[in-house]
Amino acid sequence: MPADHARGGFWRSVAFVVPLALVWLIPLAVLMAAVPQARDAERAHVAVERPDLVPVGARATPPGQGTTVQLTFTEPADVSVRRAGVVTSIDATTGSAVANGSTLIGIGGVPVLAYQADVPLFRDLGRADRGPDVQALGGYLSALGLMAPAAVSTTFGAATEQAVRRLEKERLGIAATGRFSVGYVAFVPASATTVKKVGAVLGADAAVGDAVVTVSGAPTSVAFLDPASGARFPATGGGVTLKAGERTLDLDSLAAATPAAVSAFVQSGIADGSITPVAPATGQETTPGEMFNGITVLERVVQATGTVPATAVYTTASGVSCVFVSDQHQAHVLGPLGLVPGQLGVVAVSGDLVGSDVVRNPQALDATVLGTCA
Repeated sequence: MPADHARGGFWRSVAFVVPLALVWLIPLAVLMAAVPQARDAERAHVAVERPDLVPVGARATPPGQGTTVQLTFTEPADVSVRRAGVVTSIDATTGSAVANGSTLIGIGGVPVLAYQADVPLFRDLGRADRGPDVQALGGYLSALGLMAPAAVSTTFGAATEQAVRRLEKERLGIAATGRFSVGYVAFVPASATTVKKVGAVLGADAAVGDAVVTVSGAPTSVAFLDPASGARFPATGGGVTLKAGERTLDLDSLAAATPAAVSAFVQSGIADGSITPVAPATGQETTPGEMFNGITVLERVVQATGTVPATAVYTTASGVSCVFVSDQHQAHVLGPLGLVPGQLGVVAVSGDLVGSDVVRNPQALDATVLGTCA
């Protein structure tokens, strides 16, 4: 009985003490758990946030961009005929390319051919005639495929006579005499590239010396324009190729293009239909044939352009723009900025940055770091 009483007293003591201990221990445990959390929160509050980085993308320059070529020329030249008669056909058209040996008009049913050279032929020529004009005629007949180049001479011989007979029969459709008449051709300056105006009137009488066609003068300058805006085409730093149809013209750069070379390229493109002259708008002074479409500029070395989100660009009050590279936050000064076509909120930067990481939001950087953008 005393032992049972003792055991009962022990358990009554335990039942009394345990609740008291729990009352003290539970708050202590809560406090011990809360202190580290508060310490972590305090560290997070005072710590400097490390900005997110974003990789610089890459965008290749478009392989080809259309351009409008603008050529300017010296004063136009009139083309006169050396034969009288009724105008029975008009073959030249405004804006068409000038081609050596092409038919300009017809007089009395006989074509008048373009003779494109530095100086005109001034006399009729026949067997045994001699002089530089005989050689010039031989060169013309050779260019038309009527005479072998090796047979060209300063003396009007059998080969020249045979070539003139072919000219009369095959090109003019008249009886072959073998004697050349200056009335067969009309002199066109060698520098001319385009027909500017046709003055001949179908059915009208043409007299010797009448101007029937006006052609462009020598090309003096060339410019490459954006077809949409009319602004000058962006300059390229390396070699480019002009392409129209199957024709190409290699240039060291657009700035290095010579008017004569581009004019010849344009003329050949007009002849095969790959290049078209642009007629001036109503009220403009620009004449037909000075501007041309159908030409593409190809960069022979494709340049990569870096791309970053617009938010990654920091601009100072003085207008200097920078991106901050890698987690070292090194300021990289940018050149003139440009939006990437077709990509909203994307800015083009130097290709040297491709493969680097830049700070996505420079506003999160310390003022001292931002101050290095200068």
